[in-house]
Amino acid sequence: MFRLTYHVVWCVKFRRHILTALRRGSLFKSLSEIAQSVNCKILEINGEEDHIHFILETPPTINLSETIGKLKSKSAHDFIEQFGSFLSGKLSRTLWSSGFFIASTGGVTLDVLKAYLSNQRA
Repeated sequence: MFRLTYHVVWCVKFRRHILTALRRGSLFKSLSEIAQSVNCKILEINGEEDHIHFILETPPTINLSETIGKLKSKSAHDFIEQFGSFLSGKLSRTLWSSGFFIASTGGVTLDVLKAYLSNQRA
């Protein structure tokens, strides 16, 4: 049995405020499905207009950086297919900023992390 969990944060390219509640809902659903397809699970997810953050549970056998790359790439593709691009030119197929934040949850309980993610707007 394993329980590897990570707190992940992604920002929209140029921190644009494009993630409306409707778009976030669609994005969250898409990300959950993509995570399942790569043998991972999103335990909690939330966000604001310019970023999202979630708790990702993974098996110990995955390459974490590669998995994050797949999640970002496929979620961006799904988002742009559904809502269109908010940039033009060579960046027209871009949603996420190139970097990301990821931290092992360590000894923090999932309840504490879920409370943190739930109260980001408060």
